[in-house]
Amino acid sequence: MSAEPSPASIAPVIPGAGTSRRGFLQLAGGLAGLMALGACTPAPPPSPSVPLGTEVPSVRFHAQDGVYGRVASDSARDFRLQFPDTALEVELSPPAEYVPKLEASLADATAADCFWAPFATGVFHQQANAGHLSRLNEWLAQDPVPVLQPALDAATHQGQLFGLPWACHPGRMGCFVNLTLFAQAGVEPPPTDGTWTLDDLRAMARAMTRREGEETTIFGANIGTTFPHIRILIRSLAGTVFNDYGNRALLGSGPVLEALNLLHTLIHADRSMPSPDRQDAFLFEKGNVALSQNGYWGAWIAQSVMGDAFEVGVVPMPHGPEGDAGSMLEIEPLCLHSATPAPAAAWSWLVHLSTQTMGLRLAEKGGVPGARADVWDEASLRERLGHAVFAQAMENVDAYRGPANLRAGEASDMIDQGLAACWYGGELPAAVVPDLEARLNALLAQSPV
Repeated sequence: MSAEPSPASIAPVIPGAGTSRRGFLQLAGGLAGLMALGACTPAPPPSPSVPLGTEVPSVRFHAQDGVYGRVASDSARDFRLQFPDTALEVELSPPAEYVPKLEASLADATAADCFWAPFATGVFHQQANAGHLSRLNEWLAQDPVPVLQPALDAATHQGQLFGLPWACHPGRMGCFVNLTLFAQAGVEPPPTDGTWTLDDLRAMARAMTRREGEETTIFGANIGTTFPHIRILIRSLAGTVFNDYGNRALLGSGPVLEALNLLHTLIHADRSMPSPDRQDAFLFEKGNVALSQNGYWGAWIAQSVMGDAFEVGVVPMPHGPEGDAGSMLEIEPLCLHSATPAPAAAWSWLVHLSTQTMGLRLAEKGGVPGARADVWDEASLRERLGHAVFAQAMENVDAYRGPANLRAGEASDMIDQGLAACWYGGELPAAVVPDLEARLNALLAQSPV
């Protein structure tokens, strides 16, 4: 085994370091820890409550247009009624423009007072590392929001809380099942308790695939080939793409190659899964796929597109040989600009967005639930398609693990581009991985951003 640097020297800069599997309802301990941090701070921040006065505080909130941005925009009126002495402006940018605009505004100090910072692509951690985000430990200690402990851990960088988790989910660990197709084929669908294996997945995919001549009319499975999808398979096999220190890639390890080989087999040998170039929008929702990997939002899409055309079920993705179901926590963090002149008013807006009502609204509008126990355990959500599967995964969710140098977006893009030859051209993973792993390790050796 090669020598590794000591955890004390590098672990603090790893997003999610020190968190592996946390209980779903570990709230009290997290809030107590935050209060302790606040007690050790020499100078407390201004009171989070917005004082009445002649000078009206102005708050500008910036978010990406979409489910989350529109929920925020729609709730602005309620906030203005609650805080009439605060002038609130909600700015939404198109998805393709949002991150460049956010990063440019932070660089030239024209950023909004508060904003949503993308998490999985590394933007949140990069901006925290650059000093553009305010520490929220004291704010949350004085004005507690019952956020799930794993989500708080994910929003912590170098021991400080830099984001208020707005929403969270356990990754793309759901398998959506077209039960109508299974009934028509006389094939037993995956068990609802999730006790099925990757071998079962392959066998079901082959059994459910239908062809007319050389044309596949129904694919047995559609498992994602992008990094956020692949890592769920890898985690179920007790593997990981990055080591515990986040400074070395493990693409050539057994679990990673096993996951990649399975996808290669489904696409090329079995022809039971479409290659990316054969993908069609809403392939599952149109009834052309029997088993489809997706995240929490997949239920809303399926019901919106399919209606009553097919009966749909949701089960966890297959377990690995040790009985593990893969997952990876992702959050949607709300942040305060470190240069905002109105931190108290901006914090009040973030707290407003983080209520139970707002958390439920996010899920109801096609997003994921708010990062609170009283949202994930709400009766109105428990009856929704797939909610129980994702809620169960949240009880023992794997912590987020990314590069120590915070280059998560670059690493994800490199992996997707490097593996494309396996899915499009049929190259074997064993032939592609060595060069890709070397390039990924070169990226991980670069300075943090």
